[in-house]
Amino acid sequence: MNPQIPLLGCFAFAFWLCRRDVKTNARSVSPALWLPVLWLAIIASRPVSAWLGSGGEGADSDGDSLDRNIFLALIALGVFVLGRRRVQLTTVIRNNKWLFLFYLFFLVSVVWSPDPLVSGKRWIKDLGHVIMVLVAMTENDPIQAVRSLFLRCAYLLIPLSFVLIRYYPGIGTVYSVFTGEVHYQGVTLGKNLLGATILVLTLFLIWEVTTLVRDANWKKRKLLLLSHGGLSLLGFWLLRLSNSATSLACALLGSVAVIGLSMDFVRARLKNLIGYSIAGALALVLLSMTVDLGSGAAGMLGRDSSLTGRDVIWRAVLEEKTNPIIGTGFYSFWMGDRADKMCDRYKYHFKLNQAHNGYLETYLNGGAIGLALLLGMLLAAGWTIKSKLLLDPGWQGLRLVFWGIIVVHNWSEATFTRLSPLWFALLAVVVEYPLRVRKANRKTATTGAQERLETDSPVSQGQSVPVGSVAN
Repeated sequence: MNPQIPLLGCFAFAFWLCRRDVKTNARSVSPALWLPVLWLAIIASRPVSAWLGSGGEGADSDGDSLDRNIFLALIALGVFVLGRRRVQLTTVIRNNKWLFLFYLFFLVSVVWSPDPLVSGKRWIKDLGHVIMVLVAMTENDPIQAVRSLFLRCAYLLIPLSFVLIRYYPGIGTVYSVFTGEVHYQGVTLGKNLLGATILVLTLFLIWEVTTLVRDANWKKRKLLLLSHGGLSLLGFWLLRLSNSATSLACALLGSVAVIGLSMDFVRARLKNLIGYSIAGALALVLLSMTVDLGSGAAGMLGRDSSLTGRDVIWRAVLEEKTNPIIGTGFYSFWMGDRADKMCDRYKYHFKLNQAHNGYLETYLNGGAIGLALLLGMLLAAGWTIKSKLLLDPGWQGLRLVFWGIIVVHNWSEATFTRLSPLWFALLAVVVEYPLRVRKANRKTATTGAQERLETDSPVSQGQSVPVGSVAN
């Protein structure tokens, strides 16, 4: 078959789904949402320079001026949109204190970075995540905006990954220079990157499928349900093909949780389920102290108990001389020739660019202070989501699932403060923004039900209601 035929079919399929989403949600989601969609599409695939054949680094690279200018333009446009919507910085800070402290500390840490200019640029790009999330959160219907944001990327990136792997192997696959083993990377620049991208997008697709099934009129949208279900299955196939064990395990656990939280049987017992989950987690921790559970779990995923040598990397980076209190500065541990020296010293057959543990990576860059702020942000977000779960099992359930899998995923991969779809997804479910600021600036009317929700809610009395509390 001519490879151009499936490629054109892929683009036509994505265009049809995106066009339908735009028409269906025209009153609740503005065209400005395309800014975060484009941002996510880039960080979830590969830089524009790489698509054009002029670059080959990941989205975190600082070397290509085209990519820097694109990110800067998106950030500037995002700030312009937030300014037009009169978003107040004080309101953002008040509702996201831990997140603000986290970013503030790492901004200060740029000062003691080996290269403050590069570290500062990386901090600005990372702040772009928050700006893009706020663009989505300040739409008329923030939950629908977040849903459309991830689904529009899924419509293109999942089928395009399949087409590139199957029909364009020069783009969708790569061979290891050391072992000759083939790695499937699809739209990304690495198998683990592909796993992270498909993990995030597939979970949103499954959530959409469960939402459609719960709709009384789902039979009238069988074609849409079939499309989302087919993309979900294709996502799992890509996860299996990518050989990214962590992403595959998180996708399986996350899918079971999303499907379970969509069932009335489970929702009616959520209060008891939370207690059982905590008790079960404590029991696993106690059991793991006497029984080697890690080896069995790793073996089921085709990995050894050392997580494919990650424990060696963890010991190696901890032996490096870094400040235990404040670290080396934002995203600076791997600057210079540190990675090359470590590869030579420990005979690695690949170039290190992360510690393969998000918490350890944060400690290396920010020391004990940076790690404490990260844990504080995660715990505060988890507690907030848990407190709202009984009121809204749909959206809050999805937030809890993403919070949980990203917390787990970072035990073997470092995605915190990276241009990664996992870090972007985490920010999308933990950032809080009140409806009150948005209400006075709407230019298009929302549905009558949404208007009644705001009139009857504490917003009408001047109270601040986080976006996560809106019913799905």
